[in-house]
Amino acid sequence: MTDPISRLSRRSVLRLLAGAGSGAFARAGLATTDARPLAATGDDGYADSAPPLVPTATRGPSPAATPGVPSAGASRKLSGHTDRVLGVAFSPDGQLLASVSFDHTVRLWKVADGSPVNVLKGHTDRVDGIAFSPDGSMLATASTDRTVRLWNVGDGTPLRTLTGHTDAVMAVAFSPDGQIVASGGFDQIIRLWQVGDGAAIRTLEGHSARVSGVVFAPDGQTLCSGAFDTDVRIWQPADGTTLRTLAGHTDKVSSIAVSADSQIVVSGSFDNTARVWKATDGILVMTLRGHRDWVMGVAMTPDGKTVVSGSKDRTVRLWPVSDGGTPRTLTGHTDYVHGVAVAPDGTLVASASADKTVRLWPIA
Repeated sequence: MTDPISRLSRRSVLRLLAGAGSGAFARAGLATTDARPLAATGDDGYADSAPPLVPTATRGPSPAATPGVPSAGASRKLSGHTDRVLGVAFSPDGQLLASVSFDHTVRLWKVADGSPVNVLKGHTDRVDGIAFSPDGSMLATASTDRTVRLWNVGDGTPLRTLTGHTDAVMAVAFSPDGQIVASGGFDQIIRLWQVGDGAAIRTLEGHSARVSGVVFAPDGQTLCSGAFDTDVRIWQPADGTTLRTLAGHTDKVSSIAVSADSQIVVSGSFDNTARVWKATDGILVMTLRGHRDWVMGVAMTPDGKTVVSGSKDRTVRLWPVSDGGTPRTLTGHTDYVHGVAVAPDGTLVASASADKTVRLWPIA
């Protein structure tokens, strides 16, 4: 078992982050998976289906089953998309799950039983990004059709279409107050939009390749982005200035997450790692190694104790970075895992896969 690489000693990391609330992290262990060959893939992470993989047991003990959710070690599979599922997001109350796909649709599901709620149609190409508004009343979606769309969650009707990107849009996020939407994509630009009327506010320029992830810090003071130029950037959305650039990944950055206390940034990359950074000064705290192929999605539990990653190696990993415990590997998907999300109460992980399914995994 190999330990993650850190620019700080483990003892220093523990001293630095001990007692830091939801942003606290310490030493993390690693896990391995079988080494079956993978299919060739284009530089945006999409390819023909991977060779079949037989599901294996989930690491760790299984707690007692809870009504409405599968027991640990099992997952509930949500089927309905007709092509690769590229992203997932939980509603703020944890009652709904939204998923987006290569099939041009957005699907809404009940978390309690996995039943379908609605199918939102309107995009004319694959849908890559998905986000709920803070009050749960709206969805924002980002598509290769070069648009961002806002939807009414209650009845699935489209509210408005935001146009301005000159190429595919990959990522979208709401500000914590729900007043602004940020989007990023192939044109290397982050755009900020007014939710109320869809007006463009400003553009954030600095990345030199496709923007693959955007997320507002929960305190609303900063916006984080990741791009295929291998950098993570932290911006001041009020005026569009770059506060700091986090450099260290050796391949394209695919995804971004921020801790609930806004102190920690996590990034996933095609260099097969997830990296944990201090948001305040950009210090690299640790590198999580263990996936045997691209890390395509990252998320964090609300308490900041666990990093969740999804990979081209078809697995989801749970990294207990706050206490140095052994990571769990969740297996069952038969193709790449493109995205992951954590329920607001921290008890479930959702994963989106190129096998055309969404899975719900109990983690607490």
